[in-house]
Amino acid sequence: MAYLKRRLRPRLGIRSQPSGNDNVQTPLRLALSAALQPSGTILEPCSGDGHFVRALRPFGVVAWCEITRGRDFFAWTEHVDWCVGNPPWSRYRAFLAHALSRSRTMSPS
Repeated sequence: MAYLKRRLRPRLGIRSQPSGNDNVQTPLRLALSAALQPSGTILEPCSGDGHFVRALRPFGVVAWCEITRGRDFFAWTEHVDWCVGNPPWSRYRAFLAHALSRSRTMSPS
């Protein structure tokens, strides 16, 4: 299994080490290849470059938040059917708690 991970990481654009500032983007190829097919209203709480937003559009209405673009996830008050994203690991528990309070189903990537 470790061998496969080492071989797939570069192909999918996954870095071996985090960037140190929690700004680690899920590569578009990986977001598009996710087996997840949610339906209804979907929220991407920390969209970064929008890779999950693009990958999820065929499955429902996608809303997004991104603090660096002025949309703070912790200010989000509407309920959604799904919350799907790659949260910053330093704030994972806070993201998880808020996502669970806003969505019927949650899928951290």
